[in-house]
Amino acid sequence: MQTQHDSTRRNRMIAAISIGKKSLELDDDIYRPMLKRLTGQESLKLMTEHQLSLVLDHFKNALGFVPAPPKANTKNNAKPKPRSPAASKIRAIWITMHKQGFIENGSDRALDTYCQRMTKTTNGQGVQYLVWLDNWQAQSVLESLKRWHYRLMKKAFEKQGHNVNSGLSYEALSADYQKSL
Repeated sequence: MQTQHDSTRRNRMIAAISIGKKSLELDDDIYRPMLKRLTGQESLKLMTEHQLSLVLDHFKNALGFVPAPPKANTKNNAKPKPRSPAASKIRAIWITMHKQGFIENGSDRALDTYCQRMTKTTNGQGVQYLVWLDNWQAQSVLESLKRWHYRLMKKAFEKQGHNVNSGLSYEALSADYQKSL
């Protein structure tokens, strides 16, 4: 039985192949025999998902088709606004830590996982997404992230043979570290 997800994926593949056919300017005299040769079918509707994947791969690899990324539907794909203004600071520090090589995964999903772990004591499960944090939770996560980043920068400086003044603020250490890069 085909699920809704499978059907959606299948329809997207068919759409991508149709767009590829048009952009590659393939007429039916070339297109249909190519489908038959690749999959044994002359119609996309009769193909399995695997066969559709073979056609799409052929378009990309052999014919040079580059599918455009899907356009965001602002009504359905709009990111929710954070409940706390501190969320943007949290995200900025997270991205900075990733760029500085302190964390391996700088994705929003990894940040959400970190936030959930840091808020586990508030409700036993944690807050699943950064944008759902209230002001108090966001401040707590922000301060925790700053302390972690501070420790990592201080350790990196010490590895380079620099002495770090223990009274140095997060902002000052961060600025000094940025200059040293």
